[in-house]
Amino acid sequence: MTQRSEVPAVLRPPTPAEERSGFDENAQGVSAELKLLSDRRGPPARDGGPSSLAGLVESYRRLADVFHEVLAEQSLDALLDRIADALEELIPHDSLTIYEADESQRLLVPVLVRDEWSAEILQSRQQFGRGITGWAAERREPVLANRAHLDPRVAVVPGTPADEPEALICVPLLARGSLEGVLNVYRLGEDASFREDDFELVKRFGDAAALVLNNAKIRARLEHQAQTDALTGLYNHRHFHERLRAELQRASRAHECVAVLMLDIDDFKRVNDVHGHCAGDEILVALAETLSATVRGSDVLCRVGGEEFGVIMPACDEPSARALAQRRHPASPSWSSRLRAGSRSRSGSRSGRGTR
Repeated sequence: MTQRSEVPAVLRPPTPAEERSGFDENAQGVSAELKLLSDRRGPPARDGGPSSLAGLVESYRRLADVFHEVLAEQSLDALLDRIADALEELIPHDSLTIYEADESQRLLVPVLVRDEWSAEILQSRQQFGRGITGWAAERREPVLANRAHLDPRVAVVPGTPADEPEALICVPLLARGSLEGVLNVYRLGEDASFREDDFELVKRFGDAAALVLNNAKIRARLEHQAQTDALTGLYNHRHFHERLRAELQRASRAHECVAVLMLDIDDFKRVNDVHGHCAGDEILVALAETLSATVRGSDVLCRVGGEEFGVIMPACDEPSARALAQRRHPASPSWSSRLRAGSRSRSGSRSGRGTR
């Protein structure tokens, strides 16, 4: 089986305004693609008869409808499934793989596979430049290979058949100058092939799909920024209260305890006044790192505001919460801290005790 076929610079992260601008730019790009798809009158389809043109036009109309739906999709996984479902409706095929590109590592990682050998493909990592898929990614050029198994560029995914006859359409997914991934569509068998109109439709689909995939990533980054403290990398005030509300509801349903540990730094204003805000920031970052190394994997650590931190501890009773409050990590900073631990059970009782 072909790949099915195979394939440190320091950058300033985009600001939220740039992210939103990219999102709007992508939306305009998808709208342009939709207009092109709706207006397009391509070459006759397979049988070349009078009904072929009408069928092709209907395919583009259905594709435009699909993207109107996809634009509203929030989940990247659901988005990938929707893309695959639409392709299956529009272009009959036997196998499909969508790769996500990691340009910094020059790797293609399969994120959606519909194939008999899906387990083997999902475990593989394809390098740029290797195999037909890697060739398309490196050169950013789509490929139509109706005898893909005989193509000199071919490489085989480990664990899959090496000599399986197949036809392949391989389309790099490009958006805003960035390689988002690669889309591979296969037909199997000695007589398997794709027509030029199939190739054109998959390319158009890939152009729009790349923009939508890029939008989904921007949404995810914006959501991450909305719930993350920029200085420490911890969850922020908003996420703390949203997660605490959810954990209290879950604990009430499951008749479990949930503990909350609050911590702040004594005389922190004086640190800023005497030593400057840069020194204060260093203290906050060091404390965040110390707490991250101390809490359990299931705990939710947040910077609630200023010098105040909170730890939500699901399924944690009062003795365990107090033990965590009193624990001193070997790398713990030397400044004085104030800890307030509390727990809440299903009956709503609450206890707490300050320690210094």
